[in-house]
Amino acid sequence: MMKRKLSADPAALILGIIGLVIILPGCCCGLFDILALILCVIGLVIADKSLKEYNRHHDQFDSQSRGNVQAGKVICIVGIVISAIFSIVHAIFMLYGLALSDVVKEEYYNRNNQYHVQDSVENYQDFGYHDSVPNDTIVIDTTGLKVEPVK
Repeated sequence: MMKRKLSADPAALILGIIGLVIILPGCCCGLFDILALILCVIGLVIADKSLKEYNRHHDQFDSQSRGNVQAGKVICIVGIVISAIFSIVHAIFMLYGLALSDVVKEEYYNRNNQYHVQDSVENYQDFGYHDSVPNDTIVIDTTGLKVEPVK
């Protein structure tokens, strides 16, 4: 009697390998890490289902098929760990980048306003405007005494 292959024999192994391959470009782009994580989790779930099926009816399935599913399970676990680490690192960098962007934006705004105020003061002085009181003003005395103009 010919023994059957487990249902996840090629699928778990393929999903695990694809997940590991997708992790490589995931080093620079967090979206690939999430995709690899999803593929590896799916591969792990179907591998566990097939191994439970093998444990219930081990006499109906090929032992080579069981070995392939176990290898797929191990590859999926490795893929999950690596992609989870990269996903966490990317999340930390994103949060740090968001916090840093607010600091950079505030610093840019402060510097831009500083130069704007400095330019306005220089333009004001270039046109001959001075922020001082002229010498020929009349001082008003509120005590009722007569005051002469200041010369």
